[in-house]
Amino acid sequence: SAQRTPSLRECEALLVGGGEPQGSHGSHSDGSGGGDDDASIGADPEALGALAGWALFGGPFGELIGGAMGRWVGEQRRMALAEAERRGACTIEWLTQASRSLDVGRPLHAVSHARKAVRLSDGLAGHATSSMRPHALFTLVRALEAANSGEPTAESQGLLRDTARLGHSSAQVELAERLEVSDPASALEWYARGAPGAADGGIAWRRLGVMLLTGIGLEGGAPSYERAADAFETASGLGDAEAAYNLG
Repeated sequence: SAQRTPSLRECEALLVGGGEPQGSHGSHSDGSGGGDDDASIGADPEALGALAGWALFGGPFGELIGGAMGRWVGEQRRMALAEAERRGACTIEWLTQASRSLDVGRPLHAVSHARKAVRLSDGLAGHATSSMRPHALFTLVRALEAANSGEPTAESQGLLRDTARLGHSSAQVELAERLEVSDPASALEWYARGAPGAADGGIAWRRLGVMLLTGIGLEGGAPSYERAADAFETASGLGDAEAAYNLG
């Protein structure tokens, strides 16, 4: 069964103490093959421990000792998985709160919530929900700039680059837009990375096409008409009318 949504009190407790909030037990399926914790562990630790104990000590006693060791290892792994699931659920909750705060014009609250999401996402490496860290960072970028009258800050600029390096398409496109004038070669590279995953109706592909068509950011400044046409065609297929016009 799916893990229930944790309360904000439980998520605060997880941030402060790093321990297990009361009432947060439960199994969880991430959609990658069921909710059985042992399936995430791989081979049965108890069986492997029993086999190792038999080999090392011989006889039933060795099997008993090895089995106990295997159970301990399995329990540690299950506890680690449960902790990651709790952190993932609370990261989602703080991100939800941050988005709501941005929607109602409360950017300082959004900054607070987004920072909590980023802190919790630090412990998700290797877990099915680890992809939430780039989203948490990008939400913090948006919140910081909303709190600064829509203008970038030194912190938000650094976080935007970090988020882009983690593969977040929207961050990559945003970074490309900001670099078009100051560093067009880098802007071209970030557009090429971000456009395939951007959910912007083809705008990133069109902007990439314009740079390719004009040679901005390309070595020697020579246009790449074929690549530009491909970018415009992709953008047009995604619904961008300006790209369709550029195709003629």
